[in-house]
Amino acid sequence: MKGSSPAIKPIALLVISILASFTASAVEIYGDENNQVIVGGRLQLHVINTQGKTEMANAGSRVRFGFDHKLNNGWVIDTLFEWGVNAVGKTDLVYSSDSALHAESDDFLSNRLGYVGFSHENYGRLSFGKQWGVWYDVVGATNQGMVWDGNAAGVFSYNKGDGAINGVGRGDKIVQYRNSWGAFELAVQAQIKDELTKLKASGDPINPFPPGSMLNDSFHDTQVRMYNTYGIALGYQLGGGWKLTLGGNTGDIDIIRAGQRQQQETDYIYGMGISYGCFGCDGLFAAANYNHNAWHDTDNLGRMLPKSQGVETWISYQFINGLRPFISYNMLNAGAEYASAYGGDEFKRQFVFAGLHYQLDRSVTLFLEARKDCSEIHSSLAGMADSEDDGAAIGVQYNF
Repeated sequence: MKGSSPAIKPIALLVISILASFTASAVEIYGDENNQVIVGGRLQLHVINTQGKTEMANAGSRVRFGFDHKLNNGWVIDTLFEWGVNAVGKTDLVYSSDSALHAESDDFLSNRLGYVGFSHENYGRLSFGKQWGVWYDVVGATNQGMVWDGNAAGVFSYNKGDGAINGVGRGDKIVQYRNSWGAFELAVQAQIKDELTKLKASGDPINPFPPGSMLNDSFHDTQVRMYNTYGIALGYQLGGGWKLTLGGNTGDIDIIRAGQRQQQETDYIYGMGISYGCFGCDGLFAAANYNHNAWHDTDNLGRMLPKSQGVETWISYQFINGLRPFISYNMLNAGAEYASAYGGDEFKRQFVFAGLHYQLDRSVTLFLEARKDCSEIHSSLAGMADSEDDGAAIGVQYNF
């Protein structure tokens, strides 16, 4: 960050993982010995061809404001507000976790992040609000695509959402603590919630839970209650550019019909990741992760996955001239439990995407990406495979 005061720099190092999207191009608009105000953001537009049509689309464009204030005894309080910006208007083309938000709303702005935190170089950081969940610490290293971001690591749960509901992505209502000791990093969180949602039917509804969860296939009278979730992430710098991460997230779900709890399930995910190098730096960067989860994500029709396993990988090499070729593989396999729950249906989302990024400077990147879909999805229900397709996109990302 430009103009960072010496008192704030150690804290910035401590929380770099949750401020990763706050790029080096952010600008300090006010600063004195106790206060700092920073503005930044991103504009990303591209032309994409997939699902039989070509459109201009917005992906993850955002604007943010950050405020830091130095307290006594080495403490710093910081606040960040970040809004997603729909730079091209509403589009029905859904292809990534960020575009899904814009596709559902005509609003020019949508809430991405909003939190307040208290940090100390020795005692760590305690923060409250809508913020990146600790699960992202475990698997976020593979999420480097401009267009086809990771959709198997359980971060953007409920099929390309933002992970707000179960606290694994940009989670709502989170209390979080972070600290590091040498090469070891720790992050823990609780998502404070008790929300009751009625499933509303319109037309010919799709039951989001296996038929055995209900008295019949209709869910006109069904409610879902979601309770607190809890997460933990551990990281260890192995040396030589290698980093190992592991962790998990869990919370309970009640399925209620006619005022009575019909079933209780536990939404959980756990896994590990490994990475080498520095993304955006010259040289090799590689990352991979694996997770096992239950009642955590959905298929392309919004039906819950009783169990599934996910794998994501990323390999890129950045040359000194700013060119960065890459290749990535994503796989989410719902397995035998899914087939048993949904009458023999098969759901294995799987794709490879590759391309070339050209980093003009630290703020501007041109990109070309292409996706080859290898999914194995079989169902008698229409629309199951609609969001899985080959595609290609070209565009620009400007961080300011």
